[in-house]
Amino acid sequence: MSNLVITVLLLIAGIFEFVLEADTCVYVVESRRVMEQRDVKLNTQQTEGDACEIPESLKDRWMLVNRPRERLRIRGNVSMIVKYGKTKHQYSCLESKGHTFLLATTQNIGSKQGVLCILFTQVNNDPKAEYRIVRLNGHGAEHHILGPQLLPQYLNSYPTLNDTCVLAGGVRDYSAYIRRTERRCNFPEEIIRSWNYTYRAAKDVSFAEKTFTLTLMSGEKVRFDCSRNDGDVYILRSTGYTDPIYDGIMCLNITKLDEDPHYKYELSRLNSGDHLDGMVKLYPVGKPVSVLEDCDWIDSPARPQYIY
Repeated sequence: MSNLVITVLLLIAGIFEFVLEADTCVYVVESRRVMEQRDVKLNTQQTEGDACEIPESLKDRWMLVNRPRERLRIRGNVSMIVKYGKTKHQYSCLESKGHTFLLATTQNIGSKQGVLCILFTQVNNDPKAEYRIVRLNGHGAEHHILGPQLLPQYLNSYPTLNDTCVLAGGVRDYSAYIRRTERRCNFPEEIIRSWNYTYRAAKDVSFAEKTFTLTLMSGEKVRFDCSRNDGDVYILRSTGYTDPIYDGIMCLNITKLDEDPHYKYELSRLNSGDHLDGMVKLYPVGKPVSVLEDCDWIDSPARPQYIY
């Protein structure tokens, strides 16, 4: 009799343990299923490969033409920072197609995350603008073109470019013109002085903190302002070079020659041109310029001159 009682007790204990395990298992699976349906978190890590690719020509600092205090900066690691008023948002790119980008805020706004879908179209007939940006998703925070559209706290699906980037017809306020910001451009302190120049048509050259002045053999002086630089590559601009409607642009790669017994610096021209022996290219007055787009010989053999 005692053996039968023990057997029955062991059987009951086994059934009870099985029920507990089954309940626990069902609870865990159900919890994961609910989380997957209701709490989709956006991955705003750096996106690699074809999912998101930003062209080199867009990686720069930009400002809205009619609202110059409102800025955006596009970085090489597929991210964008925008500032307007006292507001600042940082976005990471989720998906791209051509010049259309789906971006997500890297930090929650309250308990919600935001997205921005934006299209860049190049402008060819406006000397003050390089691109027109068009917002392709719903109203953003503060109804600003660069503000994030806040998503519901719980989502049933991951946002994609196809279902998020849908422009409401006839919404003119959802576009703006942008141009590159003028960066602070200074020459190195050790080059600030007058120099002899190997360019045959020049008597000498002189550098100041922000200017480059070329004195020709005729005695004429041509002054260029340091417009912008990227490392040792400088874009120089002479305002009203030939007449009031054109500026003269010259790209120079300035390299210090520490071991050369005769010359102190090499000045390599990185642009094609049609003035001053091909050194200077004409642009409409005030037209924005960039190293990547306007120094068109940057990947070709250098055309060096030397100062000493």
